[in-house]
Amino acid sequence: MAKIGFIGLGIMGTPMAANLIQGGHSLSTYTRSKTPQSLLDAGAKALPSATEVARAADIIEMYGPERLMVNSAGDWGPSKPTAVPDFIFEMRRRGHSEGLIRRVVYENPLTFFSQSKNFQFTPREDSIVSVG
Repeated sequence: MAKIGFIGLGIMGTPMAANLIQGGHSLSTYTRSKTPQSLLDAGAKALPSATEVARAADIIEMYGPERLMVNSAGDWGPSKPTAVPDFIFEMRRRGHSEGLIRRVVYENPLTFFSQSKNFQFTPREDSIVSVG
């Protein structure tokens, strides 16, 4: 199975990470609080730090964009409204393409969340922006 890096183990992230482990994937995780013991017991590897945006970019570079998404929702802790834009700026600073950035901040989350029968999303016509 796949090696997957997972950032954010809040109210939504922990069950998603558990499902990935149950599916046989190798999971490396980071969260601002302590990685849940249940995930560690199931085989997840806790990464020591991702407190800075640069660490999230490091993880994308280590694991590739195929199975990663950058999202700032679902945390129990304090929210940082600029988390995703900060990540985008860091990826641009490192020279990554707009296509790769769009993949991890828009396309991958959309693909992942679309697996739920309860997820409904229709982009507004005026919000579609061409990148690349």
